Amino acid sequence: MSRFSSSLAPAFVLAASFLALAGCSSEEADVTLQPADVALTDKGGDKLFSIAVTAAPQAYETDKIVVRASAEGVPQLTLAVTFDDKNADKKLDAGEAIVCAEPADNAFGPSLVGKEVKVAVVYTGGAAEKEIATATWKPTK
Repeated sequence: MSRFSSSLAPAFVLAASFLALAGCSSEEADVTLQPADVALTDKGGDKLFSIAVTAAPQAYETDKIVVRASAEGVPQLTLAVTFDDKNADKKLDAGEAIVCAEPADNAFGPSLVGKEVKVAVVYTGGAAEKEIATATWKPTK
């Protein structure tokens, strides 16, 4: 083994350890967005998508979570949500989901098809609101 490569080994180990630690301390949950299998209409209350939590740094109280969505030409909107709280502890954990729908007022009509919508899951239980997950949604119908 050359002297050059062995002198880099400690630096590599240190860098790899730092990256592993940084990944473990993330404050954002890992989520997967699954679009609803229905078309957007000109009426409010459309089912939009569900957000499955695949990993989370902690459990979040469901009564302190809001989901917001925005698209070009559409102001930010707080969505109607229900929680798939599998263990009924009123907290959002990995393996659980948020089912999102349009509020009663129509904001996301057929004209939104094909446009990118930014989605943010926001925790409101701290001193300041904090985005705990983000995703994008592109309606196809």
